[in-house]
Amino acid sequence: MASNFELFVGIDWSGAKGFRHKGISVATLEKRKGLNLLLPPGKEWSREDIFNFILETSNKQKALIGVDFAFSYP
Repeated sequence: MASNFELFVGIDWSGAKGFRHKGISVATLEKRKGLNLLLPPGKEWSREDIFNFILETSNKQKALIGVDFAFSYP
């Protein structure tokens, strides 16, 4: 079955305290281009940056976005 999504996004979340984190990573795969990119390399994302990225991305194209994070402390 073919996917109806144009963009796939994987977000690796950080549970660290603070505003910006090296531990938050965003990777994308565009269906048309077949590229898998870490966005942007070396960026320290904030949680607000991630929220805005999701809003902007989902408004431009049909995207499947997954977030890897724990719901509780280890």
